[in-house]
Amino acid sequence: MQNENIWLTQAKIAEFFDVDRSVITKHLKNIFKSGESQESAVCASFAHTADDGKMAYFSVEIYRDY
Repeated sequence: MQNENIWLTQAKIAEFFDVDRSVITKHLKNIFKSGESQESAVCASFAHTADDGKMAYFSVEIYRDY
């Protein structure tokens, strides 16, 4: 949480709703395409290390609920 907002990856949103990540991707694309929300307002890129602890960094898109 940050400033009373919850930030989650598409994978975590899918896990929360018990659906495949592709379903979340489709819904987000439709939301942005329709103008219901702007991606720049609800999405941020964060770098993180690989799960195995290697020094490789990956960019991950996270989304907030508002």
